[in-house]
Amino acid sequence: MAQQLVSAMKPEEPAGGLEEQLAMVECHIARAGQLVATQSANVERLRAGGHDASASVAERLLRAFEATLEEHRTHRASLLRRIAMDDC
Repeated sequence: MAQQLVSAMKPEEPAGGLEEQLAMVECHIARAGQLVATQSANVERLRAGGHDASASVAERLLRAFEATLEEHRTHRASLLRRIAMDDC
């Protein structure tokens, strides 16, 4: 009975092992980095062309991409800590 309570309290692990999750988050980081770079160039291009209103909208999207990239990096750090703990 106690074992059932303990296992019921554990959060379920997403599909795939930690290494597979790490590989997936590495792909997400790479893609998010590409999006940030592209969007940053778009913002600069719009500002240089005098399109401040459009640049403002594009800049909000850039900030969202940057926040997502940071979330992926935080997730990667968490996975790396968990992998290191599993190796002990």
